[in-house]
Amino acid sequence: MPVIILKLSAAIHVIGVVVWIGGVAFVTMVLLPMVHSMTDPMEKALLFQGVEHRFSKIVKWVIVLVGITGLYNLYRKGLYVIMPTWQGLWLDLMIGVYVVYALLIFGLEKALFKRIFKDMKNMDANQIFFRMSVFHWVVLALSLLAVGGGVIGAR
Repeated sequence: MPVIILKLSAAIHVIGVVVWIGGVAFVTMVLLPMVHSMTDPMEKALLFQGVEHRFSKIVKWVIVLVGITGLYNLYRKGLYVIMPTWQGLWLDLMIGVYVVYALLIFGLEKALFKRIFKDMKNMDANQIFFRMSVFHWVVLALSLLAVGGGVIGAR
């Protein structure tokens, strides 16, 4: 029975990561360029805020699920012993990216965006969405690096 639970946990973990990082990729590669091409600043804000608000509700649950299954898998497979070694660098990267996302989703995002957009009154919508795009590309790149590292490290 524990083997089945471990396999199910791994499947749930991977599905959660696909939903989470896939959503970030969609926002970064589809939504933000689409918003950037719009001309009305209010339409830009409403579209982005509507999609981002809906996605954040979903990703909060997914991040919790990925965290629970990740900890379970780490413990059951005994992988925590390799974390302080070069062999465990991929685990450190995955956990680091997870922690950054969890902090962002559960509160740090508002503080970070307040700092990024401190001169918001002096910025136009294009400048705001450009900065958001840069932020999303950095986060997506780190996420994909962690996913790739996880695949390489697990093989």
